Amino acid sequence: MNPVRPLKCDIFFYKLQISTFDMLLKNYLWREV
Repeated sequence: MNPVRPLKCDIFFYKLQISTFDMLLKNYLWREV
């Protein structure tokens, strides 16, 4: 098995998850203001 490819996928999904969470958080804060 090649360990590099799953790692890249994990990093991609991790970044995607973080950016989605960040976007939701900003939308929530924007609504509160």
